Amino acid sequence: MKLKPFGITLLELVLAFGLLAVAILALIGVFSSGIRMSAQTRNLSVATELGSQVLERTRSTSSLIGFSYIPDGSYVFDGRSGDTGVGTTTLFPPAPYPSTKVNNQLFEVVVTGEELVPERVKNIRVDIYWNDTGHTTLETRMHL
Repeated sequence: MKLKPFGITLLELVLAFGLLAVAILALIGVFSSGIRMSAQTRNLSVATELGSQVLERTRSTSSLIGFSYIPDGSYVFDGRSGDTGVGTTTLFPPAPYPSTKVNNQLFEVVVTGEELVPERVKNIRVDIYWNDTGHTTLETRMHL
């Protein structure tokens, strides 16, 4: 019985490196997708917190100075187009309207509202925008 010498052919070596390259490229793709998703999640969390701040400051200010703090009728305050707030002593909508920068990312605020039941129930919607595609919405109803 004749023994075959142990050795690796050039073809086997090229195939092994090719498979290794495919595996490494797949891992790089997974890691880069994870980093992208992490940034999107961070921006969504920041935007949600900013929207919550607007709604909470609206609620606390209206309980301090009265329900009339929230404008009557239907309105839109668009921080992306430079709309200013209204009010003499306390500005509506409250900060972080019209925009704020967090971690070098600009978040722009749009506040929309309508009076559902005159002088009793008002609906307030806060939209936060970032980048060209990022957007989240928070909405609540406030009543007297």
